[in-house]
Amino acid sequence: MLLLAAMILRQKESKVSQELALICIAAASAVKIYPAVFGLLYLRERRFKEALRLTLYGLVLFFFPFIFFGGVPAFIQLLKNLADVASNYYRDGESFIGIQSCCRFFWSRLLGTDIAPAAEVLFLLISAAYFILAVTATCILTEEWKRLFMLTSIMVLCPSWSGTYTRIYFAIPFIAFMFHTQASRSSVLYAILFAGIFSLSYFPDDMPVLGKLDSIILFLPIYAISIGLGIETVAKLSRRQRAQEHSKALQKSPHSARIQKLIVI
Repeated sequence: MLLLAAMILRQKESKVSQELALICIAAASAVKIYPAVFGLLYLRERRFKEALRLTLYGLVLFFFPFIFFGGVPAFIQLLKNLADVASNYYRDGESFIGIQSCCRFFWSRLLGTDIAPAAEVLFLLISAAYFILAVTATCILTEEWKRLFMLTSIMVLCPSWSGTYTRIYFAIPFIAFMFHTQASRSSVLYAILFAGIFSLSYFPDDMPVLGKLDSIILFLPIYAISIGLGIETVAKLSRRQRAQEHSKALQKSPHSARIQKLIVI
């Protein structure tokens, strides 16, 4: 709710509303940490002063409660708890939500062997690569809902594990999609996938095949949209690179130099 309020308030021209948006993102980050990635929106828009204030708000709201609840020892215990959860929760691959969890599932179920330490490093690198792709997409993509989706996907797919409740985070890009997307074939496909995110439910455990793949089916629409937007990002980067190379080639060619001289004359 805090992030949703922030995305609405940051679009308003009122300085009070924009400042409240910063506070909402900071408060959400203080509770969950991952929402801090939404600060990338301000960096993308070169609103560096607001990004700095957002950082300050976040630090204050995160550390201030420790004054009343245990101080430094409580903060150290929090770090230990986070590390313990990240290293032990769903290590057997039974959760398919995050990228690392999905990789563990396919490794353990398809290969039928224990997950080697080197494989864990590989899974982490895959997750890190997606993080870089999602950040790049936030900077490259022009439609608001696509940027919000990629930032939200970082919160859901990049952690070592995520609960099924994390689907609700995608309500933020979905609302932007509904209000700012024009009708097209691709928008119809994305609408169907969004519907799948919020409507697919678990199959009974005793159901053949589907009962064992229920979490994969549950989060398949999230991966489908993420892959689609990732491909769009790579395609835009490729076109931009070709355009730059073409521009450099024109500047170096003698013919273009003569044309430039004639234009100057």
